[in-house]
Amino acid sequence: EDIKRVAEGMWVKEFQTGAKLLEQMDKAPSDSVRQILTRQAARRFENCILIDSSKYQPYVNAAAQRIDLNELEKADTLLSQVYQLVPESLEVVLSYGINLYNLQKYDQAIEIFEKAVKLDPNNREALINLASLYGQKGDRKKSMEMWDILIEKQMADKDVYFNRGFVHLAESEELVRQTRALEDSLKDKPKAAE
Repeated sequence: EDIKRVAEGMWVKEFQTGAKLLEQMDKAPSDSVRQILTRQAARRFENCILIDSSKYQPYVNAAAQRIDLNELEKADTLLSQVYQLVPESLEVVLSYGINLYNLQKYDQAIEIFEKAVKLDPNNREALINLASLYGQKGDRKKSMEMWDILIEKQMADKDVYFNRGFVHLAESEELVRQTRALEDSLKDKPKAAE
């Protein structure tokens, strides 16, 4: 009982120290100071995980700091662990998906963002990321479907319309390329057309 109370006290102290470091980062006089504070905050939140790995917020906070430090693989480890801990948390699912996207693990990111849409079908961030990921993978049809969903749900802004238009442009360019290839093949072998 005493050990549990002491551990909880240590957890709270580490978490509060990490939170204070985050506040100080906003006021940091230079990038180098900000980086030092970011690293210290990440360590404090990681200490919380060592003390009690059943609480999800330190994972998310530590991962966010690792992302700020461009330590995406460390963030991925933390986000993977917290995703196993609370797979129904939209905050966790979105953070994990974004990090996977940044790591160019597109198939995994798509899977995670599809889960986010199942959790919240009106989540704009998940829909935008899915549309972008499908486009990145070359699946223009699914990309267009996601952009259209955003428009149908009245969640579109100029960027959504721009990106949707970009998918149309890519389709048009592909059709032009195919048409030119067909024209060239007909020029080389005119009898094949007859």
